[in-house]
Amino acid sequence: MDVPVSRLLGSKIEAETKPDALAEQLSRINEQLAIKNRRAKRVWKVFAFIIGGIIVMYILGIIAFTSLTAHPAQSNTEETSQVIVGMETDT
Repeated sequence: MDVPVSRLLGSKIEAETKPDALAEQLSRINEQLAIKNRRAKRVWKVFAFIIGGIIVMYILGIIAFTSLTAHPAQSNTEETSQVIVGMETDT
């Protein structure tokens, strides 16, 4: 004879509706966690993009500064060497 446990304990348990409700609740929790994970990934991507942009701008700034300060120095050294060579030929 098959007697359900709920009848032996004297309580009314609806076995058919509980698994559906539990599955629905677990599905909602799973969806909320997925949304949270997507948001976290998006935040990290934005953060990495900003940091990468700052690094690129810093490198470009160093290159620009180096190129702007290097050209006048090179022209000054060329002029100085020409003056020195000219002075040697004059003497």
